[in-house]
Amino acid sequence: MDEYNVDLNKVEEAVAHKAAVEFPRTLVSDVLEGTVEFFGKYTSLLWIVLMLLIVANVLMRYTLGTNFIALEELQWHLYAVGFMVGLSYCVLHDGHVRVDVLAEHWHPRTVRWLKSSEF
Repeated sequence: MDEYNVDLNKVEEAVAHKAAVEFPRTLVSDVLEGTVEFFGKYTSLLWIVLMLLIVANVLMRYTLGTNFIALEELQWHLYAVGFMVGLSYCVLHDGHVRVDVLAEHWHPRTVRWLKSSEF
């Protein structure tokens, strides 16, 4: 059995700075990426609206003693739109967070094997 001396920190650093996998570009992929880019940039303003809506709901609940179910439902819809568009924008720019909850407890040899495997 061969032993490998691999500095996993250097590997992670190299992978983190590497751009996403390059796929062939087509007209359809360019249109879809342009759409995600456009909506991703301008949907970020939605989070400000959502924050103001939440504050307004809390203030109404505790100062006026009332709440509007329609506004609470609107909150959930804005959350959904924000996360879906934000997620697609992050994947497009390879800016998503990588969390290796399981892999941090595995043997380094297992992690190397998984990272070198082609799926």
